[in-house]
Amino acid sequence: MAFLQKRFFNQTRSQATLLKETSGFFTLGLLSFLALMFVILIGFSLLSTGIKNITGSQSTCLKALILTQKELGKTLTQLLKLNQSSQRLNKARKVVDRAIVIATGSLVLASTLPALKTKQNILKALQKDLILKQKDFLFQSLIIKKRGFQKLKKSLKLFKVKSIREMNFYKKALAVEKEKIGKDSYIYHPVQDFKQRQKIEVFWKLPVFYPLEKELKWFLTHKQIKSFEYSCVVTLKKKGEKWVSLVYH
Repeated sequence: MAFLQKRFFNQTRSQATLLKETSGFFTLGLLSFLALMFVILIGFSLLSTGIKNITGSQSTCLKALILTQKELGKTLTQLLKLNQSSQRLNKARKVVDRAIVIATGSLVLASTLPALKTKQNILKALQKDLILKQKDFLFQSLIIKKRGFQKLKKSLKLFKVKSIREMNFYKKALAVEKEKIGKDSYIYHPVQDFKQRQKIEVFWKLPVFYPLEKELKWFLTHKQIKSFEYSCVVTLKKKGEKWVSLVYH
């Protein structure tokens, strides 16, 4: 009888130990599964957040540069329209200058000199006024480009981007060159390879794990939390009589 009781006790004890071990393995497996799911959720969150920030920042950049180039295109159109006035005033100036030379050497035409010089002074004033208008359009283009870049920087900061820079910030806002056609007479025209020279190219760095950087500092070192560089480029292209913005590749 004692033997049977001892055997029953041992069997019961073995079953309890087995049940305890099985329960332990189940708990360990459950914890491992939950940990894996937690890692997967974090990874998915990081991936979706990263994609959202990348696409959002690039879309913001393109919209801003397209708008800036559109405004620059209007200014360029106005600047180039002044070429006709410059050429017309130059022709009139040449005619008056030549008439003054002829009248100076002629006793018969000497009486016309005062009127000719008056016309010459009027033409000089008109030419100088035109030059000021040309310079004003060039200055306006610089303001447009600078203002557009400042607005873009402000918008990109919403994505916590870093190191925002414009590659061609210090070059002319309009890729044009000046040509002298006569006394106090200048015209402007687009440079060769205008599309390349006119482009505005902006670069920025974006933290991969934003907005989870603070939480990840518990798990990753500062060197492991990296930022990758992105960019967008927009230029101008002539389409008919207008200049239109073009995403540059």
